[in-house]
Amino acid sequence: MVRIIKFGITIVFVACFLGACGSPEPPTHAEFVLDANSVCNDAKEKVRALDPPDPAKKAATVRVAKRVVQIEREALVFLRAITTPEVDAANVDRWLEMIDQTLDQSEASVRAQSSSNLEAARQANENGQLLNERASHIAAQIGVTACFTA
Repeated sequence: MVRIIKFGITIVFVACFLGACGSPEPPTHAEFVLDANSVCNDAKEKVRALDPPDPAKKAATVRVAKRVVQIEREALVFLRAITTPEVDAANVDRWLEMIDQTLDQSEASVRAQSSSNLEAARQANENGQLLNERASHIAAQIGVTACFTA
C-alpha cells in the first residue's frame, strides 16, 4: 500500500513538473507585432548609420548596397526566429517569404551593378519593388508597421 501511495505521489510530482517545464506559451499577436517592429526598427537604424556613398563612385555605391542587403538579411533571420502566434502563422510565412524574394532581387541588382549591367539592375530593382509592395501589404494586414520597406 505504501508503495502505491509513493508511486502515486511520484506520478503527480512528475506530471506537475513536466507541466511547468513544457514549452512556453506562444506570444500574443500584439507581442509578435512589437517584436517584429523592434527588429525592423533596429535594421533601419543600422542602415541610417551608414555613410551615403558618392553616386559617382560605383565601387562605393555597390559596397554600401551590399551592406544594406546584409543588414536586411540579418533582420530577416531575427524575424524568422520570433515565435509566431498560430493565428498569424500563414500570413507571417507569406510575408517573410516575400521579404526573402525581395532581398534576392536586391542581391541580383547589386551583382548587375557590379558588372555594369544596368538593364539587369533596373529589372531586378523593378521586380524587387513589386515584391516589396506585396510584402508591405501583408505586413500591414498583420499590423507590423516598421517593416514597410525592404
